[in-house]
Amino acid sequence: MPLLFAVTMFLSATLLFLVQPMVAKMTLPLLGGTPAVWNTCMVFFQALLLLGYLYAHKLTKDRPFKSQVGLHYTVLVLAIGAMLLGAIISDKHSPIPIIKSLAPKGDEIPFFNVIVVLSTAVALPFLVLSTSAPLLQKWFTETGHPSARDPYFLYGASNFGSLLALVGYPFVVEPYLTVVQQAYVWAIGYVCLVGLIFCCGWAVKSAKVTLEEKAKYASKPKVSSLASEASDGQSPTWLIRLRWLGLSFVPSSLMCGVTTFITTDIASLPLLWVIPLALYLITFIIAFNRLPTWFYTLITLFAPVMILLMFFILFAQKPESFLGTIAIHLAVFFITSLCCHCELARLRPKNTRYLTNFYLTMSVGGVLGGLFNALFAPLVFTYVSEYPLTMIIACLLLPKLVRPDEPDKLELQDLVFPIALFGATLMAFEYFYDNTLLRRSWFVKQWLFETADGNVKDYSRMARSILFYGFPIMACYLFVERPIRFGLALMGVWLAFSLFETRKDARLVKESGLPPTVLTRSFFGTLKVEVSTGEPEYIRLVHGTTLHGKQFRDDNLWLGWAAPTVLIASPWEAAVHMAGLLPELDPRELRPLTYYHRTGPVGFIMKALRERQKADPNTNTDMACIGLGTGSLSAYSQPGQNITFFEIDPIVRRLVEPGQYFNYVLKAKERGANVEFQMGDARLTLERLERKFAVMFVDAFSSDSIPVHLLTKQALEIYFDHLREDGLLAVHISNRYLDLEPVVKKLAEALGVECRIMHDGEDAPGKTGSSWILLTRKLEYMGPVILDTQRPNGEHIWEPLDMNKRNVSVWTDDYSPVIPILKMSLKLWGK
Repeated sequence: MPLLFAVTMFLSATLLFLVQPMVAKMTLPLLGGTPAVWNTCMVFFQALLLLGYLYAHKLTKDRPFKSQVGLHYTVLVLAIGAMLLGAIISDKHSPIPIIKSLAPKGDEIPFFNVIVVLSTAVALPFLVLSTSAPLLQKWFTETGHPSARDPYFLYGASNFGSLLALVGYPFVVEPYLTVVQQAYVWAIGYVCLVGLIFCCGWAVKSAKVTLEEKAKYASKPKVSSLASEASDGQSPTWLIRLRWLGLSFVPSSLMCGVTTFITTDIASLPLLWVIPLALYLITFIIAFNRLPTWFYTLITLFAPVMILLMFFILFAQKPESFLGTIAIHLAVFFITSLCCHCELARLRPKNTRYLTNFYLTMSVGGVLGGLFNALFAPLVFTYVSEYPLTMIIACLLLPKLVRPDEPDKLELQDLVFPIALFGATLMAFEYFYDNTLLRRSWFVKQWLFETADGNVKDYSRMARSILFYGFPIMACYLFVERPIRFGLALMGVWLAFSLFETRKDARLVKESGLPPTVLTRSFFGTLKVEVSTGEPEYIRLVHGTTLHGKQFRDDNLWLGWAAPTVLIASPWEAAVHMAGLLPELDPRELRPLTYYHRTGPVGFIMKALRERQKADPNTNTDMACIGLGTGSLSAYSQPGQNITFFEIDPIVRRLVEPGQYFNYVLKAKERGANVEFQMGDARLTLERLERKFAVMFVDAFSSDSIPVHLLTKQALEIYFDHLREDGLLAVHISNRYLDLEPVVKKLAEALGVECRIMHDGEDAPGKTGSSWILLTRKLEYMGPVILDTQRPNGEHIWEPLDMNKRNVSVWTDDYSPVIPILKMSLKLWGK
């Protein structure tokens, strides 16, 4: 009998966690590929999990077992009916239907639109699945089996199934099955699960009948449930329930934070989404196993050290290796979550009467953690403050090292010491930065303020980090024996660091005369507008950690550009100037920079468009750009020309359109260009338009992440449907971690279009190296500027795509495996 219940819970958990990345992948073409969408999916599934636990709690509380079974069987059959209905009415006849008309249409906070789309797709089947863990464990306690005294071993089987699903999806399911095939396999698994749950219900009924028959002949009446045998366990206090809530809140919030960090800088794909979730489940598996006491003690000692290391990295010494940074974040997340879940397992109720209540409270904490990151934080915080705040809450919830079962009462010293540490840290910062004599001393200038050169400067940075940040953080460890004092001390140090950084930035702005940095945040990430130091000065737009565009700060002309001759920055720029890519008079403020530079691929494409216009003045020259950035492309626009930007983040438009920070768009309008904005996911908004463009640029990147749904066969078909017969499609494929060239090459072959690629370097001021692929229906449509221009060594600038690149499948909305195109820097498991 335990095997039957374990297998049922294993299958239930496998299906439960297969559906999450599967549905997220299905909704990519509809909702976009930002980390915020994945976090919203997480909140949705956590909320359904909560409803499932609430259902199980209410179902088993006072209702007789026969009534429980009858009602639950009805709900199981209804879920099967919902999937059959979805397969009948959906476009692709999938049992998990995705309804396009419900997608967000440029909403500033599309959180609720995402919830509606997911609800119509999978709400009822997922709700039924989420009831399995608490309900089956509760039913198992009614069987009279010796193992029913402590049914938490079933939770281990459930978590193992969850982990297997998460690891198996990117490596086994996604590479070999389309999403519709995945949906049908999942539906078949669900029907099998319903059969197993029927068997479990029958087994419990049989066991209860046997127990009742034995009780008739026994000298002492026996109960049919082991709940009464465990009744010596006391009812959990409200303090214990609050700790259950907090200990489940912290790992959930940290999981969303780490997921956002990873997917913002690599790619929006299930492979990376599931890593934090898999680690989260592993901590559950470890915590709810019967482990020795020394293991819990070791984790409790190790967790504060890892949290303090994270705070030091956040403020002081960031690793140069990006993969190293990811590894540290994941390690801290794993240890902190493991510590919380170990404490949660230690505090679980001994009385099985409170089993469903325990799971219900855990689920509430998980939902609150997800909501805190996905909805509350983008609305309230400008910085990514939820990450350190959750770490501080974790410190407050750590188990006591001495007498852990005694309640931790608040003492006066728990407030005095953290306040004193906050004041001392802030005063130390202010003293070093405000003391003129100290700042003029050779030692301080050399070792603390980085005025030295060479190796001394590296050592000075390390010394400054240890002095300013390391000592206050290490001081917090003195209070680790009292979690309340430790957590409040860390909060004091964090507030001191934050206040000092704010005041330091204000002081630098005042001394240098530079405008202050503008920070803002939206559903799609953190945005920063800043002025770079040095010559020349640039205004930069940074999303997350990656530059999204920049512009020269002042509005003067380039030196010498008012004269007939042009100041050339490099031999390459001289060559392209001779090709006519650089105009004689180009105001410095209007010169497109980064990967839109006039000497780069975009400059060549726009030159080809101008040559086409010279040959036929009445030709359509309308431009479209998927991804606004700083609006650099509008610097190419001419009077009367139409340019349409497709942008998903309304905050980006607010920063770029008015001309307060970047005036590419404003100046284009003043020149008489017609600049239009289409808000929302590019594919959805394009499908609603009935226009044809002469050229379209696809550059919708969030940091280095790739919205996979914008590089599928269906996406390119939409692009070409909105291009003229001789239209040009330019795709920006620069990426640190994904090799997108073979993907676009395969798509071009599938669509029967011609393509050329240009790899460009950083060979001019303000320019960023980039790689662009140009696609068109016929090769001659590219024109002589693209086909004939050569480098000084005689090689063509635009060349055919590499035929020796790795072989990949055609990406579609149903099938787009990312593992084959991972670069070796990420493919740690080998070639």
